Amino acid sequence: GGSLMPVPGVGPQPALGMVIGEAPGKDEMRQGRPFIGPAGRMLDTALHALGVVRDQLYITNVVKEMPTTAEGHIRRPYEQETEAWWPILQGEIENTAPLAILCLGRCAIETVTLKLYDVPGGNLPFGSKVGIVYAAWHPAFLLHGGGGKGRFENWIAQLNPWAEALPRP
Repeated sequence: GGSLMPVPGVGPQPALGMVIGEAPGKDEMRQGRPFIGPAGRMLDTALHALGVVRDQLYITNVVKEMPTTAEGHIRRPYEQETEAWWPILQGEIENTAPLAILCLGRCAIETVTLKLYDVPGGNLPFGSKVGIVYAAWHPAFLLHGGGGKGRFENWIAQLNPWAEALPRP
């Protein structure tokens, strides 16, 4: 905390594609941009492999500040934090009006799908402006050894339906 500012999303609005992660890490807090640390570099590698141009995407996180324990260790965001930041993310989604949203990791997947779909009558609050929500592992999960053998290839396979939903130039 202290003097560090929240990390806003970056990218064009509207944009055809959107990427939503969990929360900024140390590198992101220092530089004020999402997905620029090790997880961001892994995302860049995947986007390049998929033929997706990062600058054409809107990239953000559910929570815009790094959640830490009293000892200063990074932790998962609490539900109160995802709730508090939801109006900001909702505005980002509305302003981006993406054809395809990529949610990376459980926090983003749960927050976005519950908020978008868990409404009376099952209608999306954004009408038909928002396309399909896709889910995949967060790159940090892979960096910490998750996903087992062939994990990068498996992750690319998870990302591919989202990438395929984006119109190509």
